[in-house]
Amino acid sequence: MICFEITINGKFLCRAGVENATVISPGISMFADAGKAAHLRLSALTVQADGRRTHVSWFDEIELSPGDDVSFIMLESNAPTEPVKVTLLALEDYTEMLALPEGFENTQPPQVLRTEAEWSVAALLCSINGEQKTLISAMPGDEDISCSLVWSNKKPDCYRIFTGSFGDDSASSHERKWLRSVVSIHDTLTLRIIA
Repeated sequence: MICFEITINGKFLCRAGVENATVISPGISMFADAGKAAHLRLSALTVQADGRRTHVSWFDEIELSPGDDVSFIMLESNAPTEPVKVTLLALEDYTEMLALPEGFENTQPPQVLRTEAEWSVAALLCSINGEQKTLISAMPGDEDISCSLVWSNKKPDCYRIFTGSFGDDSASSHERKWLRSVVSIHDTLTLRIIA
């Protein structure tokens, strides 16, 4: 089965995978204000043989500190970590609500890639297989930074990365899309917390 192996600072956290998974989605979110904690989350959706849908989780949100490196490797394994919580969903269309958008395409990192030292607010440094791809940081008016990984059984040999910074710019909501990419099985995505 497809699993996400997750490590924090090189220490194994879990190998998240479950039979009949339709979506597995780890991610990191944080406030743009430096000094506030970042949080790692992880959940999955399944469809049982009888059609019932479940929400699966392996841990509550984990607080991360500046300097922490969180790595994700998607792999096939018959030895996943047991989930700590499985909840039967009442909403039948929950999986469809999380469906990936049609026409998803890779995008390139921003034109100017700044170094860690140039940012005065919280940020996420995103690398794939050791190659720095982008630094996700807040701009004026932004309140949140996030990186979500989404695996779907519709395209089981890869997962998608959605990164962005979000906020309230002059009372009109906005989102900056720092990186949209597809990552293949066995590739390593590493996110470093910067504050």
